[in-house]
Amino acid sequence: MLRNGCKVSVAQGSKAGKRPPVLMVGTDLNARGGVASVLNAWAVAGLFDRHEVHYVASNGRAFGLGAFGAALRCYARCSWLLLSRRVALVHVHHSSYISFWRKAPLFAMAMLMRKPLVVSLHGGAFKEFYSGLPTPAQRWQRRVMRYACRYLVLTESWRAWALQVEPRARVEVVPNIAPQIPADVPTYPVDAINPSLLFLGRVEPLKGVPELIAALALALEAGARWNLVLAGEGAIEQTLEAARQKGLPPEVVRCVGWVDGEEKSQLLRACSAVVLPSHIENMPVAVVESFAYARPVVATRVGGVPDMVSDGRDGMLVSPRNPTELADALVSLWKIGGKARSVMGLAARCKCEQFYSANSLLERLDAAYSDCRRTG
Repeated sequence: MLRNGCKVSVAQGSKAGKRPPVLMVGTDLNARGGVASVLNAWAVAGLFDRHEVHYVASNGRAFGLGAFGAALRCYARCSWLLLSRRVALVHVHHSSYISFWRKAPLFAMAMLMRKPLVVSLHGGAFKEFYSGLPTPAQRWQRRVMRYACRYLVLTESWRAWALQVEPRARVEVVPNIAPQIPADVPTYPVDAINPSLLFLGRVEPLKGVPELIAALALALEAGARWNLVLAGEGAIEQTLEAARQKGLPPEVVRCVGWVDGEEKSQLLRACSAVVLPSHIENMPVAVVESFAYARPVVATRVGGVPDMVSDGRDGMLVSPRNPTELADALVSLWKIGGKARSVMGLAARCKCEQFYSANSLLERLDAAYSDCRRTG
């Protein structure tokens, strides 16, 4: 398991020793959430060994003064690595709000020491966050984008936005990879009597959970016999109460809390589709995970989701904050039957293998790192 703040050992026989080491800064790898799962997938894919990555967590699992202390430890560790010339390339992962401000000193360090900088943007709310920043902060963001030898985004729509903000930025698309792709295509539950929908994410309004409960009630009224499994932390009691008020039987909506590893794998294998009715997204890991398990996705047209889901081929797209449209999609997905849904799932799996595999990631990041080292 990776240890934050410690150099990741180079696997025996790896060629990483021939490459200058990389300082990578991002979220705590033991945290819960999409970014941590993606970065752990990078490590499992072999990226950290190939490039002798020194990974430093910019945050801990504490809040308040504890989080402040974690940030100070991050700055101290990064300063020591940079001043001791132990790294030749800096790669920083950032998103909105506190992450934006917390990473600003790290960007300043890299610029001051003239180190090649790679920046990865995460977080579906960054467009709105950037628009609300004061002018000096927007100028700083554009300066970082200009300085970075690569500014990495997750989808083509985010690439277009980044170039609109800073046309001189060297923007490249490096999508999230599936944390795990089963070697064999998981069997689809074609003949399930009560097929299940799986929601993976934080149980909260921003993820569209209230609309999902309302849509499920409408779909059941129209004859679609879906069950719903909510896997994530958040407003669980409020969601169950909302389901009760909508007249949904207790066995129809089940909350299982945070899941990971084998428990998440079992839920993905058991479900017939994944549903993600978010209001804001960048490139949700839940969609990539569902594709890896050959399951179609019902999701909203937000952020980079339309770049991922082909409506009618490997999933269905609906408008955000629209329970009626979501219900219609759920009814349609029910009516086409298990065999048709399994065909959509296979199309999703093919897309995952083509675009969201570890090999694709390694090729893109190898090229980005090599170019930055040459030009840095």
